[in-house]
Amino acid sequence: LIGMSVISGTILSLTSWLIPIKLPHLFTTNTNIIHAMRRLAPFLSLTLLSHPCIIVMEGILLAKRELSFLAKSYIANVSFLALGFYALSKFYNFSALACAWGCLIGFQVMLFWNF
Repeated sequence: LIGMSVISGTILSLTSWLIPIKLPHLFTTNTNIIHAMRRLAPFLSLTLLSHPCIIVMEGILLAKRELSFLAKSYIANVSFLALGFYALSKFYNFSALACAWGCLIGFQVMLFWNF
């Protein structure tokens, strides 16, 4: 299962990176939106690279009824996510959208580390 999730994550990641970079006009002709899509494409790509594998590991923990471990890890991760979002927006002047994608990547890295 993990091997299949790595393959699907890689395909999703490459697709989500290539479409905004190579074919942005599929979505819009507005140059500001195209520029924002190109800036955020690496964040989206990294997020989708890890997401399928994390979902598989989470499913394995759910099947084993490790609910207390999942609850504790999600409480800790969401706390760090909120703190990270605040720090990125306050101290580094990132846009809210870049903060959200950056924190989602951090959230998934922490989940991957926990599982």
